[in-house]
Amino acid sequence: MSTLPHTAAGTDRATDSTTVRRRGRPWPHRPAEPPLSPRSRLRDRRHRAAAVSLVLGAAAMGIAETVHPRGGADGAAGLLREFAERPGTWILWSLLIMATALLQLPGVLAWRARVDAGRGSRLLGAGGLVLAGGLVALFGFGSSHGEGVALAGPLPIDPAVEEAYTRADQSVTVGLTIVIALLGFHLGWVLFLAGLARAGVLPWWVAAVGAVGSIGVLPFSGVWSAAETFGFWLLAAAIAWSAVALFRSTRVAHPGG
Repeated sequence: MSTLPHTAAGTDRATDSTTVRRRGRPWPHRPAEPPLSPRSRLRDRRHRAAAVSLVLGAAAMGIAETVHPRGGADGAAGLLREFAERPGTWILWSLLIMATALLQLPGVLAWRARVDAGRGSRLLGAGGLVLAGGLVALFGFGSSHGEGVALAGPLPIDPAVEEAYTRADQSVTVGLTIVIALLGFHLGWVLFLAGLARAGVLPWWVAAVGAVGSIGVLPFSGVWSAAETFGFWLLAAAIAWSAVALFRSTRVAHPGG
């Protein structure tokens, strides 16, 4: 008969001790987590570096569009004269465009590797393919402008140089590079951001902001001279958001990594 009260009291004391311990401070030992393989840790480090690179690529894109000279070039000959009039600005723009392509591509590939199955993976894969091609062509597009500045030299431009540049600008390879760069970049980011939103790693309104910035403001660029600059900064904000989400996805998956 005396055992039951003793057991109940012991239970009460144990319960009170547990309650105090939970309310006072956290448990001294966290539940053991499964050890990460060296390959998983290396992958997460690479994806974090790709996220940082993606933020820098978004910034480079916005700055490039801000400093982009907006003249009234009439064909290749007019563009060549603009190169000769403002060589420093065009070289800076060319370098920023090349940096945009180089810095954004790792982030695109990292997201494609993380979302390789499930909802949104097909749309993300299609968008990533189009976007990756656009970024590669964009690098060549920026490089060709830098070469044009070097070819133009100081004013006045040699007529033979002007004729040669005009012929080169009308080549099939240059035209194809421009089409892939512009179409792949603008359409690719719309599809890619939509794929991230479909996968649930990006809010839909962020993808919508990116879509407006990428293609939504282009019809108004002739009416509002700053429309393209504003649109590129909207796209840059959406890209930066996706970069933060990429970085945080590695922290959530492996908080101790």
